[in-house]
Amino acid sequence: MVWSVWDMAEDWPARLNWTPESLAEVLGNRTLRFRTGPRYPTSEDIQWETDCEYIDASLQQFCQWLAPERWLALASSRAPREESETDNNTDSNPLLAYHPADNWVYLDYKYMAELFSDQPDILEAVRWDDFGFPGRTGVESTIWVGSAGAHTPCHYDSYGCNLVLQVYGRKKWVLFPPEDSPSLYPTRLPYEESSVFSQVNVAYPNVQQFPKVVGSHPHVVVLEPGDVLFVPKHWWHYVESLTTSISVNSWIEMASDGEDRLQEAMVRLVLLSIKSDSPCSDQSHWLNPTENVTSRRSNLGYVQAALEEVRAKNDPGCSRDSKCAFAGGCPFPQEGTKTTPPPSKRSKLEDSDTKAEESDSNICFSTPSTWFGPNLVPVLPCTDYFADELCSMQTDAGGSQERTSVDLSAAAKPTAEERTAEETAAVKMATERTAVEETAEEQTSAKQVSAKQTASQRPTAEHLLVKPTLVEETPEEHISSESTDMFRNRVLDLSFEELENTIVNCLVQPHIVQEVAKLLKERLRLS
Repeated sequence: MVWSVWDMAEDWPARLNWTPESLAEVLGNRTLRFRTGPRYPTSEDIQWETDCEYIDASLQQFCQWLAPERWLALASSRAPREESETDNNTDSNPLLAYHPADNWVYLDYKYMAELFSDQPDILEAVRWDDFGFPGRTGVESTIWVGSAGAHTPCHYDSYGCNLVLQVYGRKKWVLFPPEDSPSLYPTRLPYEESSVFSQVNVAYPNVQQFPKVVGSHPHVVVLEPGDVLFVPKHWWHYVESLTTSISVNSWIEMASDGEDRLQEAMVRLVLLSIKSDSPCSDQSHWLNPTENVTSRRSNLGYVQAALEEVRAKNDPGCSRDSKCAFAGGCPFPQEGTKTTPPPSKRSKLEDSDTKAEESDSNICFSTPSTWFGPNLVPVLPCTDYFADELCSMQTDAGGSQERTSVDLSAAAKPTAEERTAEETAAVKMATERTAVEETAEEQTSAKQVSAKQTASQRPTAEHLLVKPTLVEETPEEHISSESTDMFRNRVLDLSFEELENTIVNCLVQPHIVQEVAKLLKERLRLS
């Protein structure tokens, strides 16, 4: 169950004193990384972080960007901005290239301990001890500052549960229980350690492409200033700022995170082993900007570290410094780490058994009201959420109502719809493949050196699609013109990238990884 709390943070200094302007004054001209995207996209596709533009600016410049009088002045000025503006700080404001009426800007997921390292009063203004977590302050928290429309795609976090304080403005949360995972079409691309994304655009749901989502159970809540939201472990969530917003959150460590670290390490090993060396894949398309490609040796080290953590948990008497139970010993020692997950923006959960056990005990074996007080409000399911969103899409689309009009009762039958979608996709693929084969055969035959050379003596389009190595190894390929090669390579790259992404996603689906981790622990006698 998701819970919202009101009034318990009303006396926090963060709640009383923080605004975008006050935080901008504290941070001064410090340059920060913002991301931006369109508020009204022309496509129903998800705005992944890999699709966003990234801008380096200060929080002061963000506040200037938000000021309506600034835009009125720019609009009324006939002279070029560089001539009419006298404020040097505004002249160099890169955010002014994006109008707030059409774009959102987000300063998302910034560790407060790094951002306010020299401002202890700011860090102490966050008091999670009011919720039963003594000593937890802004040091263990992250801050999010965004304009209206700024959002995070639907996902769930692998580690811990989540406490969120809405400091300023209003923010909408759409949450789904873990049981809804099959209905949300999980994907690990783009890859971000500890984040499992949904392929469904919750803001603009396409129930024809993703029919099972209609059978999910969305819980919707709008957080007002002073509200605190408790998000249980592995609950999916889509988050959007309805106004200019400031939020602070903290992930609470749980004893079960050790199992998730093992699974995340396995995902990292498999996914990066395939994708990092792929000749037909642009890294910027599948790797979130917050992630780094780590070596295979490092990734195996993360797996070993997670196994050691599981072993220590199952056998408290064993030393964490003991070697992993691989046959012949593990040839991949960890590279300067203990049992922490690989470096990424969600990997800073502390390796603290005491905190984890206390957190698990509180969350699993007590009623949340005992540590949230009497002001606890459950967030109930919103059965009409997708129907309302579709109606809103119809209204916004105007003349395109026919495109968005969907029979929800039919979409709620996933088996029939999936079968139809698969058949349609198969027909489309067959048609495209036939077209490629015909084009390739025509261009190849036009360049035949001798009439005696038959089609069987050279690679066909089918061979090229199934066995790409033949393109490099077969000497007859030199007969094709340069334009034909370019066309052929472009087709192959696209088709192989899609195939590769599909295979990777199948291999690292959460339920698959969970079973493989279980088998791995059995083989190593750790379960």
